[in-house]
Amino acid sequence: MDQLAGKVAVITGGGSGLGLALARKLAAEGMALVLADIDEAALAEAAASLPTEVLTARTDVTDYEDLAALATASLERFDRVNLLCNNAGIAAFGGVLEMELAEYRWVMDVDFWGVLHGIKAFLPHLLEHGDGHILNTASVSGFLTQPGLSAYNAAKFGVVALSESLVYELEILESQIGVSVLAPAWVKTRIFDTDRYEQAAASSGKIGERVVPAMRAFAEQGRLTADDVAERTVAGIKEGRFYIFPHKGILKFVGHRHADISEMRNPSVEQGL
Repeated sequence: MDQLAGKVAVITGGGSGLGLALARKLAAEGMALVLADIDEAALAEAAASLPTEVLTARTDVTDYEDLAALATASLERFDRVNLLCNNAGIAAFGGVLEMELAEYRWVMDVDFWGVLHGIKAFLPHLLEHGDGHILNTASVSGFLTQPGLSAYNAAKFGVVALSESLVYELEILESQIGVSVLAPAWVKTRIFDTDRYEQAAASSGKIGERVVPAMRAFAEQGRLTADDVAERTVAGIKEGRFYIFPHKGILKFVGHRHADISEMRNPSVEQGL
């Protein structure tokens, strides 16, 4: 999908953070946009800032019916969708014994099921037209694990597995639809600006006390901005790359994990905590 001008992109989690950065970059490439987010105020502000035609829709990605309605609204407005960015995501922090089951379900519902809902809602349209591209936002946490992020790790590993499976299935169908999985490392976004994050930060549990401040510090010290990640992501889409790692330095840690597996060692990737 090397030509983007005149085409249409749908972005979930498009009201802020990486989603909004992707919207800015795709608008600069000449694409019309459909922005979906659960935060209506953020959507309105985002749309007003973009120099292209924008449709906004309050969307809860944990509800498949919302994604189906988003697909219908997108096609009614633009007749065609060329690029689907399943980007909405959240995080919850704390040890396995510290986090409630509801926290696990919340993360899985948004980060994994939200991606699956988007694929199920839009893929029939893409297959009908025979081309297009799907970008699924995972994380380096879909390739590496960290203490205190077990729910997020599990969800993002699931996104990577789902995306790889989709590639194989599209090959069987002889489809020209492209798929990319985005795996950024730490970038400062609104993923930390939630009541649940504040609750985790106040946790008295040993894992939460150690891990949560470190995670916040990693994000604060990130060398790449959301706009940097968006630029590298769009370049990857245009080149037709499946794995998009904006933070190239993280690949040595991914390689270490692969070595642990191939040599049947216990997990030993340095955490930096």
